[in-house]
Amino acid sequence: MVEVHARWWFIGDRVMTAAAKRIKVQVGDVFRIPFGPDQSAFGQVVKQKGPQNLVVVFRAIEGTAEDATRSGIELAAIVFDAKFRNSDWPIVTNLPPIKVTEPWFALGHEGLENLRLESFDGSKWQLVRPGVAARHGHKSLSYPMALQMAVEAIHGRREWIPEMDGYRQLATELSGAPGA
Repeated sequence: MVEVHARWWFIGDRVMTAAAKRIKVQVGDVFRIPFGPDQSAFGQVVKQKGPQNLVVVFRAIEGTAEDATRSGIELAAIVFDAKFRNSDWPIVTNLPPIKVTEPWFALGHEGLENLRLESFDGSKWQLVRPGVAARHGHKSLSYPMALQMAVEAIHGRREWIPEMDGYRQLATELSGAPGA
């Protein structure tokens, strides 16, 4: 027997609920990442490939979203949309995405003679020597909470650990800084 009520219903002795409306994140969305009581950093989705979002976190934590996008990139990561869907990272506006240098990721293995660099979306790739590949990180999908922990560390709310270094390295590459 199925009894239907507003947004929940029973199937046998189990209570079922209707799925919440899913928030769909888009390129250009500017969002907030909380790192303390009434404190948050600005971030932006700069590229997407399927369920993967290439996001940047800006240096500015005060002012408008527009001000933040001009403050420079502090951290960057590839994340799924979990923190957007549950509104932990609320989207505040949509602006043209900031210009970033195309990120390249090292893939393959030197011993198998398939060492290459690949763009974020996989549309471009090139075979490379080990020295070139060593200047680029491996493409890794980050747990969104790990990026939030790095934001907390940048702002003195927790200790920075070496495992967070990849967020700074990707930010440096996206910024087009020398040595990236």
